[in-house]
Amino acid sequence: MKSPPAKTFIEPLSRRLLVPLVTSLVLLVIGFFIAFSALHQRQLNISSEQFIENTLRTLDLMIDTQTQLLIALESVILTDIDLSAMLKYQQRELLIQTFAPEYQRLLTTQNITHFYFHKTDGTNLVRLHQPQRFGDLIDRVTLQRAQDSAQTTYGLELGPFGSFTLRVVTPVFQDDTVIGYMELGKEMESILPQLQELENVDIAWLIHKSEVQRELWEEGHAGHTHVAEYSWDRFDDTVLSYTSNPAIADIIDRFEIHGEHRDDHFHHHDEAHDLHLAQPHDHQLGQNYEIELDGRPFLFSILPIEDVAGKAKADLVLLHDISAPVNTYRYWISISATATFFVTLILTGFLYRYLTRVDRAIASQQSELLDSTDRLDKARSVTNDGIWDWDLQTNEVKFDERYYTMAGYRPNEFAAKYENWQARVHPDDVAMAEQTAYQFSQGDLEKFDIEFRFRRKAGSYMWIRARALIFEFDKQGKPLRIVGTHTDVTDRKRVQESLIKSEEKYRLLVENQSDLVVEVDPEGRFLFVSPSYCRLFGKTEEELLDNTFMPLVHEDDQAATAKAMESLQHPPHSCYLEQRAMTVDGWHWLGWQDNAILDDKGNVRSIIGVGRDITIRRQIEQQLRESEEKFSKAFYQQDVAMELVDLDQGLRLEFNDKYCDITGYSREELLNSSIYEKNLWINPDGQQQVAEDLRARGIVS
Repeated sequence: MKSPPAKTFIEPLSRRLLVPLVTSLVLLVIGFFIAFSALHQRQLNISSEQFIENTLRTLDLMIDTQTQLLIALESVILTDIDLSAMLKYQQRELLIQTFAPEYQRLLTTQNITHFYFHKTDGTNLVRLHQPQRFGDLIDRVTLQRAQDSAQTTYGLELGPFGSFTLRVVTPVFQDDTVIGYMELGKEMESILPQLQELENVDIAWLIHKSEVQRELWEEGHAGHTHVAEYSWDRFDDTVLSYTSNPAIADIIDRFEIHGEHRDDHFHHHDEAHDLHLAQPHDHQLGQNYEIELDGRPFLFSILPIEDVAGKAKADLVLLHDISAPVNTYRYWISISATATFFVTLILTGFLYRYLTRVDRAIASQQSELLDSTDRLDKARSVTNDGIWDWDLQTNEVKFDERYYTMAGYRPNEFAAKYENWQARVHPDDVAMAEQTAYQFSQGDLEKFDIEFRFRRKAGSYMWIRARALIFEFDKQGKPLRIVGTHTDVTDRKRVQESLIKSEEKYRLLVENQSDLVVEVDPEGRFLFVSPSYCRLFGKTEEELLDNTFMPLVHEDDQAATAKAMESLQHPPHSCYLEQRAMTVDGWHWLGWQDNAILDDKGNVRSIIGVGRDITIRRQIEQQLRESEEKFSKAFYQQDVAMELVDLDQGLRLEFNDKYCDITGYSREELLNSSIYEKNLWINPDGQQQVAEDLRARGIVS
């Protein structure tokens, strides 16, 4: 009798797969954490670079805005009819007397720190901010360019006293001839606090020592050189001009970041300040460092700043708190590590039992896998953000892990039910969101794309953009299944809100501007009108835009106005004109300072006009002319010898024909001659006594 065949021993599936599976799981987790850390660092670097670029764009926008403000202020100042004469004849005292109050007003209201008048050769005539200093030759690039082009020029320049200043230089003309230059300036120290407030970042401003002399620096900064942060000897190559946080100076000082050996201290630790300095990463705009200060992570950036000539003469230093993304990363790393550890233990314990039943469950698993794969593939076609899946037949909803974690919740921390979603939508948005979702589920809307606020686990609200597609329909074309995504758009909303606030500030500035501001195309059609212009002419913005301004001008002034507009096509592309215009109160005299805006090819793109109602001034001028005519008749037709003299300079200014007849001198011999010559006084002492008597009576000064 044959023996029964021996049974073939098959090793249990659990024994064959348990060790490899656990090992693979551990390796997968390790790989995940490595990849997650690398991704976090990459995202942090990208975020840091975006922050720096946004900060620099904000600074550029602020500088452009301030430049336009300075240009507009200069245009208004140039409307002063007496300026040309004072500048042409270099009347320093009269310039100071006339414009010192205006400078004080600009300093108080607009932080204008520099106000100059220069001669045509570049020699300073008046510094209204330092009246005692004049007569020195100004060799700045902005002035040189204004001399070369006979146009308004501007840019950042470093002064001899170490002030980095935004300067705008405008030529002053008389009969198409340059008779001098006006310059306004605003120091960067008055602009940087606004940048700090807008970007929520601490700032420091460093000046390169190679570009300024120590004696002049200390003279120009005598107000704070005694403070340790601003000491000339504090750093090797730079000197601090401004800082919003003394800690920035400590960082530069302790780790010599701006010195020649900055790389020697990347991993140094200072127990007193609990400050760590990590390895820097290069950026096309400068050098960035990730540091830890008092237990909090910061981005520390040093960005070179060029002047108008393109030479780096200063550094902008930024200290930005990056605690939020770093702490979020650390939080999720710790949560994930803890969860992974316990999950691994649990899986190891249950994996054996699971494998023994794998054959019985394979069919069910395949079905679930196909369903899961289908949902995942369809969701990926929409986005990689939080995914939700709505079955309209059963009204069941499924959320993926990202749906929870993006709002700070643990996966499946709350049940995937409509009521739980509704409770977390902001009360002001829930009606709109429900109405849109209902209309889309009924097939009444072709597109589902809305934004609403969603409450985080911490209690604050985040902005969510929800988008969805219909993936299944019944035979009648009714939707059966909708798959959608949640995208976090909070940062974009904040940027939009910041832009809205900036636009509101600009709108308030324009609407409260008392002067008239317009922009027209070369044909004279309105492109922009200020509210003050609309009020003066009693018209709305819609009535004026795309229409020409010439019909508003008095017919006797239209030819001169057209000629002035034509002159803007040629250098210096600016002009001043006075015209009558029909306003809501009748004919008014308006004084306009017009400047052409050129495109890249040098053609006139548009014309900016700044105007002011000068009706009262013209009436006064008419009265003065009538008074002068009366005086002239009385002076020249008298049968008595009369003369006008300047007692301070001792010169004859004017005299009548009777004076020439009596003295025997011709008009050419007497005009501008000294009153002490010609021997017309029998007693010279009497001449001096007459002058003193006139001064004593207050008749002359």
